[in-house]
Amino acid sequence: HIHHRLLELGFSHMKASSVIMLFNILFVFMVYSLRNIGSLELFSVEILVASVFTSIPSLILRRKNNKNALQVVHPEPLKKPKSRKGVAS
Repeated sequence: HIHHRLLELGFSHMKASSVIMLFNILFVFMVYSLRNIGSLELFSVEILVASVFTSIPSLILRRKNNKNALQVVHPEPLKKPKSRKGVAS
């Protein structure tokens, strides 16, 4: 769900809902303005735009996770124990 992806990106519930509402409003205006291009063409544009916009959060999360996965944590090298000179064993 797009809402969950937005939450994973750090959006609050209110901001995630606002982004979805804004997209819906813009989508309605786009469809209304393209109403004369034909049904099949309009449907194709709708699918393309919806697919692109809904995949953006997933792509951002995937890229963010890949960067985190590629970060190699190098452990600190083991320190050699100090030699104890003059101590009888």
